Amino acid sequence: MGELLLRYIPPIAAWLLVVSWRNQDDAIRRLWLGLAVSLTVLTPAAQTAMSGFTGGYNLARLLGHAGMVLVAWSAHDFLAHLNGLRRSRWSKWWTAGMFALMCVLFNLNPSLIPQAPWVFEYWMTYLLTLTPAFGNVMRLGLRFARITSDRALRAGLHMVVVGTALATVYLANRVVRIGASRFDYPYPLGYVFWVSAVLPNAAHALVILGAATPAVAGWWRRYRQYTRLRPLWLLLVTADPSIALNPRVGWWNMRLRVYRRVIEIRDGLLDTA
Repeated sequence: MGELLLRYIPPIAAWLLVVSWRNQDDAIRRLWLGLAVSLTVLTPAAQTAMSGFTGGYNLARLLGHAGMVLVAWSAHDFLAHLNGLRRSRWSKWWTAGMFALMCVLFNLNPSLIPQAPWVFEYWMTYLLTLTPAFGNVMRLGLRFARITSDRALRAGLHMVVVGTALATVYLANRVVRIGASRFDYPYPLGYVFWVSAVLPNAAHALVILGAATPAVAGWWRRYRQYTRLRPLWLLLVTADPSIALNPRVGWWNMRLRVYRRVIEIRDGLLDTA
């Protein structure tokens, strides 16, 4: 049961964030989408289903890795934006070239069995594709966390940094583990449950929590503003019900709710002036 929760709760949480995200930041939207796709296709149920459709080809693994490449570089782009930087041209070429190489190596041996030819090269390429993005996410995340006055954002960045570090350790461990199968040297640590299963899921959970913390804190802050305005709003609406706008706005869109409540209060104050 515990392993099932580790496998399926993160993708469900990621899809909820994809559906509920209303911010216009494209990098964050790409991050959520990539994370949701990656976590979903790498669940045992999705891998079994896709294996049946593709005749045993482990296409789910490639799609999952493609999603993680999108997550890593989207997080990099967002943190670069927070720090007033732009993504360099070399990183775009690096990402495109390395992922193309991943696709070539996958096509050479799509089963990705550790002992098979080209699998070690595939995982090494995957690690090298993500390492620059992961390194910059940790560097830029810590850099902005030191200067921001927003406590929720600071806490979220620290969680993202820790999650990214765990993901890097997991990938490096996976490469060493596959290398042990390829080059026949002992590496028992690679098969320990907390390294092979708990570590990647903890990384995913920390990244999700870290990215969601500022948004949740912002929603809660706007909700408190919304409720504090209610007594004045209620008095004005009782005096002039026509100032109340159409209330059909979801509770997840608290920014619009606060905005509309302020407009209604201003309309009521103008009518009573």
